[in-house]
Amino acid sequence: MSPNNQKIETDEIDLGEIIRNFWKEKFLILSISLLFSALTYTHIALKPKTFQTTIVLKSIPITLLAKFDDIINIQHQQEQQEQEQQQNQQTTFASLLEEDFQQKLNSFDNLDAFVKQNNTINSFKTLLKENQISAKDYFISGTSKNKFGQQKDEKNKVIENIYYLNFPKELKGDEFLNKYVLFIFQNSEKRIKNEIVSLLSVKKSRYDKSLLIAKKLNIQEPILQQKLQDRSLFMINEPKELYYSGVKVIQNEIDNLNNTIMEAKKLKLDFNPVLDKASKPINISDSPLKFGILGFIVGLLSSLIYIIIRNVLKAG
Repeated sequence: MSPNNQKIETDEIDLGEIIRNFWKEKFLILSISLLFSALTYTHIALKPKTFQTTIVLKSIPITLLAKFDDIINIQHQQEQQEQEQQQNQQTTFASLLEEDFQQKLNSFDNLDAFVKQNNTINSFKTLLKENQISAKDYFISGTSKNKFGQQKDEKNKVIENIYYLNFPKELKGDEFLNKYVLFIFQNSEKRIKNEIVSLLSVKKSRYDKSLLIAKKLNIQEPILQQKLQDRSLFMINEPKELYYSGVKVIQNEIDNLNNTIMEAKKLKLDFNPVLDKASKPINISDSPLKFGILGFIVGLLSSLIYIIIRNVLKAG
């Protein structure tokens, strides 16, 4: 018999021997596999369930606070000229509200503050207390995906205006998410309202000072400044200083500003940032059956490796 044939025959005998050894130890292999399967299944089954809900928001319309936009345009006009910003990047109160709302909504500190002031989620607060963690620490999972944030597509790109919340059974996540969005929007609305009142008050202060000067100079009507050009053409311009507008005009502007300030203080936006309320919660917990099968496979491979190593050591 040639050496090659002898080698093949030897290999076949060795392979058959291994299979026979496995068959002899079938009960051990099965026991180890079932043990691994049972352990992984039980571990996953006993883990706290995790649920998920999603909410769809609206973009804030650019015209929502249009009547106040001339204030901010005046406020930033000089800065825009100095920085040579393009006019198509005009800032509006609606855009400021949108920016502030998105920033606050994504803040885990605000999420933590909302939990603290919420008296309808005592079961969830008890869970946090038992685990000695804050709501902020709970929702920041420390992995690649937190328990709250903006939804992403298959390419890991953020989907605009869609947010998700992963939560335990102790929390009614859909109600929680709906209320949290409204809570943040109200805070942003309050902040923008204060900003409008502040800018109006600054503008009114300028008019108040100009009114005093106009009264001292006894300027009742607007004064026009005349310039002679080319000896035959008159260019008529209104002076830049506000007090040249006269007492009557300035007082009228102050009255209008006072009315606008009162209106801004009472401002209540007729806008709901929620397009679709939080969806019905779904269970996104790991499947015990799936992990039980994986545990069985791991146990099977482990038992086979154990038997091979044991037989090799015995043969040696």
